[in-house]
Amino acid sequence: MSSYTPVKVHFPWGSVKKNDGFFVPTLDVVTTIEQGTKAALHRKYIAKVLVGVKGGKYGVLFIRTR
Repeated sequence: MSSYTPVKVHFPWGSVKKNDGFFVPTLDVVTTIEQGTKAALHRKYIAKVLVGVKGGKYGVLFIRTR
């Protein structure tokens, strides 16, 4: 029997310049989107969010727009 342990994700918003982004591989896209946008708003950034496959991994692409 295994239990689900949530993974703490570090969102590198501090090092992301405008119009740049980063990809977070995950199967739980809803939680990742919520946490990532919350972290962006904490820094007063606006982010575009895309869900898809990159390098064979499913996840979320965050792009800083402002």
